[in-house]
Amino acid sequence: MFFSLALGALLQTPLRPAAVREAEAFFERNQKAPVPTVTRRALATFLDGSAAYRAKDFAHCAKVLDALWQEFPRGTSVWNTPRNPEPSFNLGRPDCYYALLMLDEACRWKLDPSSGKTLSKPLRLQVVLFDRSEGIQPRTQQELKAGQGAKVVKSLAPELLKQNHQILRSSLWLFQEYVVAITKGRARLELGFTQVKSGALPVVASYYERSFSSPGGSLRGELAKAGKALKAQPDWWWAIYPSQVPDQFPDFARTEFVTGGMGTGPDGLSPLFIIDDQWLIRRPPHMGQGRYEPLERNVYLPNWLQHEFFHHLFARYPQFELEKTSHQWFNRSTWPKDFEGIFEPDYYREALHKRLQPLGVPLHIHLSYAPPAISLRSRISNQDLLGSYEHRPRENDWHSGQISVDEKTSGLRWTNAAGRSWTLHPRKDSWSLKTGPENPYAKDGSGEFVIVLKRDAHGEFTPQIEGFTFNGSLYTKLPASR
Repeated sequence: MFFSLALGALLQTPLRPAAVREAEAFFERNQKAPVPTVTRRALATFLDGSAAYRAKDFAHCAKVLDALWQEFPRGTSVWNTPRNPEPSFNLGRPDCYYALLMLDEACRWKLDPSSGKTLSKPLRLQVVLFDRSEGIQPRTQQELKAGQGAKVVKSLAPELLKQNHQILRSSLWLFQEYVVAITKGRARLELGFTQVKSGALPVVASYYERSFSSPGGSLRGELAKAGKALKAQPDWWWAIYPSQVPDQFPDFARTEFVTGGMGTGPDGLSPLFIIDDQWLIRRPPHMGQGRYEPLERNVYLPNWLQHEFFHHLFARYPQFELEKTSHQWFNRSTWPKDFEGIFEPDYYREALHKRLQPLGVPLHIHLSYAPPAISLRSRISNQDLLGSYEHRPRENDWHSGQISVDEKTSGLRWTNAAGRSWTLHPRKDSWSLKTGPENPYAKDGSGEFVIVLKRDAHGEFTPQIEGFTFNGSLYTKLPASR
């Protein structure tokens, strides 16, 4: 009776009956307890709106979204539905809210009169799939905290390779449309896929206030190797590896393991999404039980991608202090005074509309990371590289220093404010400056500085130095003192 009454109410909205019935069928399969009205309406709206969007019926997409926001206003506590009992499905939290805001952003852009007149620049997202991983897998909480367990080698879930990576493509669809919208049509994500079949990626299990099972420090080096075989260098990266999460053991049946997040690519600057394969296959233990349904995955994965993406964005726009402390949007009291919502995706939406789009360097410029053509290297001399550089934020004396002429070799030398110094060896056929043996980070794979050039108003590279990347961070060149 509950389902038939709810179905009747939903059919009185602008929603198409097929979308309503699909949503109701999903809840019947996955939840025995009553589902809140806002959740039912949200999923049906996402299904109907995204289907209309794909069919280029943007007017209908906007219509059903507007009807939803009118009944359940954005950024209000009506979306803060109870979780007792915990649902067995995972549509994000609040249910479908992230995906709906992203769909709304994409739809509004499509209805903007200028959307059909904007020339977009392709940004390449390279998905790198590691065939195998190896690690010490703990069987109990005691073993996790002691760094003990059994050595395990895992293989990549074969589902991720089927039908030309269909699971990955469908999970990325909404995020791709979102990127077009937030850059006002000036950028679009193109996908590339690379499978790494040699060796096994090391995965480390650890505990420090939270449980971790994630790749070790060799990941960036492995990506650099994979990148050398590519015809075109990526702007963004996504590393996916076989999961080592020990959720088959009773001690970890409901444990949240951090298995990735946002890092930087081989250049130390480009965004790198990191995830294990099971994050795409099954509901994580702390979010439910069983395998994802395709619909569920397509709602939740854009949520995860957006979260990691905004970590990167806020680091690229430090002047706005939108992540002055880690995950500051989790604490409502730390939000900027002019932000009005209450949920994490509200923070992203308002950061976008109130800071990044109107006040920052255009997003499509900050999101383009493919290296400049090597032909431009001949226009950069050693003299251009001389000067002071600083990592932001500057947290210690290793974060600032100078590139100067090395008196012994007439080459270049880096000296930081802590007094440590090493030689730099530039080449005209490379954007890298190889570091000398005095560099203490070389043994960990950080054996070069990579030159970063400034861009013009159209996002094109100029023969001017912005800075260099080293050890995963950008060091910005400071103006010459007078």
